[in-house]
Parts: sequence; C-alpha cells; structure tokens
Amino acid sequence: MSKSDLTIGQDDLEEIFGGKLEIKGREAVGVGDILFDSAPAKAPEKKSGTVKPAPESPAKKEETKIIIRSKAEEAYEAQAKAEAQAKIKEEAKPKEEQSPEPAVDPLPPMDSENDVDDLIKRAQEIENEMKQEFLENESLKFTDFLNERTLMQVLEVFDEVRKIVEAELSAFIEQKAISHMMLRTLEKTAVSFIILKNSNWNSGGKLRENGSIDIERVIKNTETYNSQIQELDKEVEEALKTIFYMRIKSVRLGLGKERYAVLKEKLMTKLNIIKAGYKKEVVNFIKGNVIVPAFEKGDEEK
Repeated sequence: MSKSDLTIGQDDLEEIFGGKLEIKGREAVGVGDILFDSAPAKAPEKKSGTVKPAPESPAKKEETKIIIRSKAEEAYEAQAKAEAQAKIKEEAKPKEEQSPEPAVDPLPPMDSENDVDDLIKRAQEIENEMKQEFLENESLKFTDFLNERTLMQVLEVFDEVRKIVEAELSAFIEQKAISHMMLRTLEKTAVSFIILKNSNWNSGGKLRENGSIDIERVIKNTETYNSQIQELDKEVEEALKTIFYMRIKSVRLGLGKERYAVLKEKLMTKLNIIKAGYKKEVVNFIKGNVIVPAFEKGDEEK
C-alpha cells in the first residue's frame, strides 16, 4: 500500500472500529447512520408468580489504583481549581459587591441543518484563528528534529491529542471501539512510514491496544533507518498527519458530520490548554502541520 492510498471509506468502518458501530443509549440503524434513533426499546413484561431474589454477589476487594496524569490533564485540573477558588471568593463577598452573572441563553437543540452548519462555521473560524496564530509564531525547523528530546515532545503532544479525541468519543461509543479504531489507524499508517515501524508494540513486546505510539521505538527507528529517511521532519509530519486524518475521517463517516464538527471545535479549544506544558514551537508544529491540514482535508471530502 502506497502513502497516497491511505484513506478510510464507508466499507472500512467495521474493520476500523472492530465491529458494527453503536452509539451509547441507542441502537444504530446501520454503520454511519447512528444519528437516527431506531424505535425505542419496550420495557420487559412482568411475569406473574413469585420471583426469587438474585443471590448477592460477594463484596469485591478494593484495589489500589495508581493514576498517572498527563501534562494536559494537570493543566485542566489546575484551571478547574483556580476557577473553583475564584468562585468561592466571589460568593464570600457581600451580595452588593458580587459581580452580576451574565445572562446566558439556553442552547437550542441541534436538530436542524442550520444548527449543524453554524457549528461547522464556528469550528472553521476557530481553525482560521489557529492558522493565523501558527503563522505568527515560531515552529520547528529540520534541525530541531535531530534533537531527541524535541522529537519526543512532538510525539508526546500528539498523544495528548489522541487522549482528547478518546475522551470526547467516549460520550458516544464504547471504549473498545475507540481503542480498536486508534490501533488500526496506527497499524495501517505504520505500513507506509518506516519511522513508525513496529511502533504499535512496546519494548516488552506488548501490543499498545489504545493506539498510542511507542516513543522509544520511533527514536530507535530514526537511528536504524537513518539512511532511508531523507527528510526526518517531513517523515514525522506526514506520518502523524496521516494517522490523525484517518482517525477523524473514521469519526466523520461513522458518527456523522454533526459529531465530527463537535469533536473538531472541542479539540481546537483544548489544544490551547496543552501548550502550557510544552515548547510553543512543538505545539505550533502539531497544530499547524498536522491537525489543521488534516481537518482541511477531512472537510473537503464528502
């Protein structure tokens, strides 16, 4: 498969998502047709007679969980704490000193074509603002990719993007389908980009089922296949852009353009939080060379 052949079609969705795609709380009429509810499920009929109570299941032991937060998640948490503290201070003031709350109009249900068009238009405005910001700020140069730490940060920021997409999609579809889509799009891309070779496996030989890229493997590939990689910056850019494009194309085909537009707007907004923990040149590279071009390509296609 050549690099130009890497795309997603309607017939590929079941393979990409690992089966028939179903939205939470609803039954999908068909793949890519989940915006339309099927007939509501009927409540189960009560049977006459005595019903034996179900045996109580033994109490499960609580397991100690270790939670590792990413830099972006730490930034979200810090922002939430700051807002909470500001709210507490505001409420502690006498009523006459408190700032009046701005009137907020309730959001209308998004059930018309105009609502979807408005959402897409707003997402496009945010994309244009990001593109302008990218042009006004520095980005990475070819020599920067020769620095191992810089390349690691590029891959770390790209994984932050994967986590945002995963979190947003979890409201609509099951985690198993999300992980399967993330992994399959990585595997398909790795076939054509030598820098991603075997990057779907960790150093211990375990499959990275969530579709995250093994950074150590990529670093090793840059050394092993140095003579075959002519322009490292372009190889990284095209590889990451291809993965991201295939993921958002899968979302658009599988969940419809309304949810695609919602995902696009939320991702563009949250990218501004990610940059708190990384070099601005790295974040600008991911935004301007990977995310924006992939969305532009996805928007153009039917």
